[in-house]
Amino acid sequence: MIKITKFLENIKIKDEMPHATSFSKDVKKNSVFFALSGGNCHGSEFINDAIDNGAFIVFHDDPNYSSEERNIYFVNDLEDQILPFLNELYEINLSKYKFFGFTGTNGKTTSAYLCHQILMTLNMNSIYMGTLGFLCNSLDAFQETRNTTPDIFTVLYFLFQNKSEGIQNICLEVSSHALQQNRLNSLNFDVSSILNIESDHLDYHQTIENYIASKFMISNTTLDNNVIINVDSINIKNEYKNLGKSKFKSFSQVDESCDFFLSINKCDIKNSIFSLKYYDQLLSFSTKIFPNFNILNFSFAVISILNTYKNIDFTNVQTNKLRMPKGRMDFIQNITKNVIIDYAHNADGFKNVLSSVQGHFNKLVCVFGCGGDRDRKKRALMLEIALRYSDLVIFTSDNSRTESFDLIFKDASIGNDINNVVIIEDRKLAIREGLRQLEESDCLIILGKGHEVTQEKNGKKKHFSDHEAVNEIYI
Repeated sequence: MIKITKFLENIKIKDEMPHATSFSKDVKKNSVFFALSGGNCHGSEFINDAIDNGAFIVFHDDPNYSSEERNIYFVNDLEDQILPFLNELYEINLSKYKFFGFTGTNGKTTSAYLCHQILMTLNMNSIYMGTLGFLCNSLDAFQETRNTTPDIFTVLYFLFQNKSEGIQNICLEVSSHALQQNRLNSLNFDVSSILNIESDHLDYHQTIENYIASKFMISNTTLDNNVIINVDSINIKNEYKNLGKSKFKSFSQVDESCDFFLSINKCDIKNSIFSLKYYDQLLSFSTKIFPNFNILNFSFAVISILNTYKNIDFTNVQTNKLRMPKGRMDFIQNITKNVIIDYAHNADGFKNVLSSVQGHFNKLVCVFGCGGDRDRKKRALMLEIALRYSDLVIFTSDNSRTESFDLIFKDASIGNDINNVVIIEDRKLAIREGLRQLEESDCLIILGKGHEVTQEKNGKKKHFSDHEAVNEIYI
């Protein structure tokens, strides 16, 4: 049996800046390439590409692959050896790291980003990893990443590049895809949260049961009794009944007997007042965090920190200075109209956002589209929710990818009354029309793309930002 750590000395001599990856396009001179089983094929298909790109050594676990090259090795238990290898390669002591995991259909980005901010406010080292990219002890110096949840190679390489003294805190968004694919290779979380589970990503998971099970996989790599679950989410509550309860701590806004209980006294655009019961403690907050679901996201961030650092004093946290992530209930500043941009891209996210905003304005105009090559069944549900909570709906393009806009709208229209739906494929023109419809006390809400700065059509990406489209009109 091959122990891949025995190669470390030669690897480090070969390259002063060690690097390992399982993505052949990331290979650079003297990289270590891991050819692993993927969703559609095995990484062994890309070994030649990796060698051409400069890989110094290759490890693979494909019994059907053979090569005469002396720097390519078959390792039967390769998956089990990855994390120990990376720790030694990058000289990382994981005992000095605290990992906070956040998963759920909605709210991962906001919870992880708020957790990251709060830790920094408490003068603690913090790294954020998620949809927005990578951050190290910063709120806006993002480094790009390909996926919501990076793989273990990307995580460890980033930690290697950003070593600091003392304890390091990692606030990590964890997607269902990453959990299903074991993308983090059994990296252990000190605390994790399952925020909510609604129907989503069924193009990948096929059934809601598979999707729910994938979310609960986070409990397999979290310390016992440190998985915080929102039992108000019916899919979480039902799955929780079938599992060993010793793994979990319960959170609710309904059941005061739960480990954590959130009570919202006031929720308003200008100010929200709420309290959070944490065992025998009661924490009270007055903050600009809005609406209800963001208060819930904030609560999970607070609970995660309290669960990890038992004696933290939250009186010094200036919650009114906390920022929402870009594109998450993002009120556009310094313009004469009320405009909100949000990343909501499924029916449950639409309902959360639109129902929370609806009562605060005279008229609500909603601009959105549906992504191509993704779950087609959710399109009609998204339009149904938009019509229910908005006074005017403008249907436009999102990331159409390889599907036609007409086909996407046809799916969305099934079962819906589309007589009052304005159809404008060009997203910038749709936003312009939405703004034209507004009076002083009205609001335009633009859903689906949030922070994104590209739009994909016919397999090609072009630059596009909802924020820029709005601001261009007011320059």
